[in-house]
Amino acid sequence: MSTARVDSDKSTFTPLPGIHRYLMILDGNIKLIHEGRRELEMKQFAKNEFEGDWITKSIGKCTDFNLMTKQGEFCGALDVISPDKASCIPIFEHISQSPGAWEAIYCLVPELDITI
Repeated sequence: MSTARVDSDKSTFTPLPGIHRYLMILDGNIKLIHEGRRELEMKQFAKNEFEGDWITKSIGKCTDFNLMTKQGEFCGALDVISPDKASCIPIFEHISQSPGAWEAIYCLVPELDITI
């Protein structure tokens, strides 16, 4: 897992053979180009997943969140949970019941109360 700031108007993703990539835009807008496969306009909280050995380029500036897993051995997902100030969200509804599964929370707001 990582976040990255794309500050160039055009960029080429690092090739990562054997890796499955999950990408979510946290701010900004980009055009994501998977050469020979598809092109997507991505805005805040848009998600895409693709193989690390695809030739992938982007146009535009953004901050993104990345989840990378080993192809064929692990899987993942990215979700946005947007509670209002008075709400309570049962996080455990999102956790997989598979052995070895784990959950991570990346907070975009300055403060978050979590009760377990």
